[in-house]
Amino acid sequence: ALVDSDAAAALGELARKRWRAATGRTAVAPLSKTLHDPWPESVRADINDLRIGIARTQPAFESEPGVFEIRQLYLDAIASSRHMLFFENQYFTSDLISTALAERLNDADAPEVAIVSPEMQSGWLEQATMGVLRARVHGRLKAADGKARYRMYCPHLPGLGADCLNVHSKVFVVDDELFCVGSANMSNRSLVLDTECNLVIDAREGEDEAHRACIRELIADMRNRLLAEHLDTSPQAVAGALARLGSLHAAIAELKTDRRWMMEFDPIAIPSADALIPANAVFDPERPINPDELIAQLVPKDARKPVPRRLVGLGMFALTLAICALAWRFTPLGKWINLSSLIAIAQRIDDMPFTPLIVIAFYALAGLIIPITLLIAVTGIVFGPLYGALYAIVGSVATAVFTYLLGRWIGRDTVRRYLGARVNRLSRRIAKRGILAMAIIRILPIAPFTVVNVIAGASHIGLRDYMLGTALGMSPGIVLTVVFVHHLAQAIRHPSPSGFAILAAIGVLLIGIAVGLQKLFDRPRAAQQAAK
Repeated sequence: ALVDSDAAAALGELARKRWRAATGRTAVAPLSKTLHDPWPESVRADINDLRIGIARTQPAFESEPGVFEIRQLYLDAIASSRHMLFFENQYFTSDLISTALAERLNDADAPEVAIVSPEMQSGWLEQATMGVLRARVHGRLKAADGKARYRMYCPHLPGLGADCLNVHSKVFVVDDELFCVGSANMSNRSLVLDTECNLVIDAREGEDEAHRACIRELIADMRNRLLAEHLDTSPQAVAGALARLGSLHAAIAELKTDRRWMMEFDPIAIPSADALIPANAVFDPERPINPDELIAQLVPKDARKPVPRRLVGLGMFALTLAICALAWRFTPLGKWINLSSLIAIAQRIDDMPFTPLIVIAFYALAGLIIPITLLIAVTGIVFGPLYGALYAIVGSVATAVFTYLLGRWIGRDTVRRYLGARVNRLSRRIAKRGILAMAIIRILPIAPFTVVNVIAGASHIGLRDYMLGTALGMSPGIVLTVVFVHHLAQAIRHPSPSGFAILAAIGVLLIGIAVGLQKLFDRPRAAQQAAK
């Protein structure tokens, strides 16, 4: 959208305010006068002397209240529509918008609703999250649509490779009365949590009836141009079909050709993904996610501990290793366990042609009886920070897969019978929540590594989701541990006060981070108690 005059000045002021809020610096002030009209000569203005609305989403931040004009604009537009609602949008996952549309579709005078959306969301991860949420919203609207007024379309373009053109636009049109274009998706995030800006043309803002009629003509023309692009025809042909048939869906169907067309489709969620993806609160939130609330969705209350305790444990582990390093260096312990010989053995293994396979196989077998944290620490000492981290991540996942398969072989009933009610509840959460649950469970000290693996196998979570959640949840801790023990080994082999001071500082830093996080986590609880 291209605007000038007061509308451009208002957008400039909004941009400068956001820049100041984001950086603390003041942007260059606009020129008070220009020597020439900056409007490009190559661009023909669709209309002159028009009031432009600027609708914003701006979340509450510190002392500044939230601004939710785009959300209200959508709700008002849906409620006021009489004939047709046309949407083009990358995402369609908003509970609020879908509820408003469902209520409108239930009315006796329900308008036609056309949503142009990508057939597939970009990539498997987006398809398994936002795609699942869109399919749920679509199903809800189909169920509410008793008069067959609602359709979802994608722009079909033969020879493209994919079935449909990708849609990234954010546009909607209400009858011939309102046109909106901007950055906001039809998602919870765009309506409440993100920072967005849309431009709006409203026919009711005309100075008199003649001016209002001119604006309506402009809005209808822009809608028809969009439809003509998707249907490979002219705006005049679209206008004629709409006037003759009196129906948006009928016009789209009549204008279909073998060149380009708007293909009606029903997005369907992959059943396995639909069963594992939680509610919008996680993947399309309406407000910043409280860590405790997220954990409450994924982990039973009797199985979870605050996340900072995990970091406290890591910090204590780091300090313990540093103390052991001192003892190794300055007590007879160094004679009993010779680090040089261990490193020499590891170097001989490292020279073998199948070192990665040997390490992974050792992890898979030893992980059943040796604590995984100890294996990770030894790997870091032996192979260094780069290969040590890589071997430890792959080896840990291999161990997890091996014991996962063991749990699947043992069976759900056996695991539940022998591990008790608390573990049974954890098993249900894992099976229901998938990747996110596994990632969080790997971070939290819920149960021993092998026990969690067996529970996951018995819960029948998909192997792919299980492996991804395990890798995502364990990788940061593995990298931290490997880097720490690498410096630990260096301090033992080449001792110096500064080396041991660095090790102690890392442990103290971990504990400090944990304490800071604990205070951060306690703030929402304190606020809730104060409100009560």
